[in-house]
Amino acid sequence: MLEVEGTVHGRRVDLDVDVGLPDGARVKVTIDAASLTRQQKLAVFESVFGSCAGDPTFSQAVAEIEALRDSRPPRDVEL
Repeated sequence: MLEVEGTVHGRRVDLDVDVGLPDGARVKVTIDAASLTRQQKLAVFESVFGSCAGDPTFSQAVAEIEALRDSRPPRDVEL
């Protein structure tokens, strides 16, 4: 497996390096959300939940959730 970075343009990802695969080759892409900024994460979320796009109350709710996550330790989970 090879790990490379790239830039998203709509549904296309332009890789920073040539990986030597022919045009049309199928690949599996894993998105590393940890490397996204808060604004990028919000844009991804809004693209999935389009009814929230442009809703100022949604942005406020996300900010409140993030603040709560930062202020509380994670809960114990028993499996």
